[in-house]
Amino acid sequence: LYSIQSKSSYYVIQELIDHLDTMSSSDASVRIGIASVLSSIVSIAGTSIGPLLLSIFNSLLKHLRASVEFQQSKK
Repeated sequence: LYSIQSKSSYYVIQELIDHLDTMSSSDASVRIGIASVLSSIVSIAGTSIGPLLLSIFNSLLKHLRASVEFQQSKK
């Protein structure tokens, strides 16, 4: 992400969120890996992503909720 202009970091982050959405039924380790990369990128992008930060956290919370509900349904 260091080699991408700050204006374009939005697109990289959005693509990762979309990828996480499409992988919602994948193995937990795959989703954790995508979320870890997303977390690293958000910390690198910092203030250049601005309002997108709320969208990122909402998306991650949605995935966390779905994972918790899935785990509870297995019990």
